[in-house]
Amino acid sequence: MIPAASAIAIWRLGCYFDGCCRGISLDSLPLPSPDTPLLEGGDVIVLGRTILVGNTRNPSVGSNEAGFRWLNNILGSSYDVVRVPLREDVLHLDCVLSVPRNGLAIV
Repeated sequence: MIPAASAIAIWRLGCYFDGCCRGISLDSLPLPSPDTPLLEGGDVIVLGRTILVGNTRNPSVGSNEAGFRWLNNILGSSYDVVRVPLREDVLHLDCVLSVPRNGLAIV
């Protein structure tokens, strides 16, 4: 079951990108607590046994520190989960990092 705060965050982002909430102010919805784990696909890059997780400083978008800790705890020692701090004006990790093939990164 998804915690209510996480469901709100997912709904906010889905409405923003899908345009399904015309006429509804997303600003009226509460932001999830910093303790609520949030992970977005654009913030997760898997490189073999290393998983990069972008964490933005902007609390209204992207993955957060709690999401990084949750993923790290779930995966345990099987994977090396690395937190990548992002500036507040960067939406997701995949906006600033692309790994098109092994041994090549575009930053």
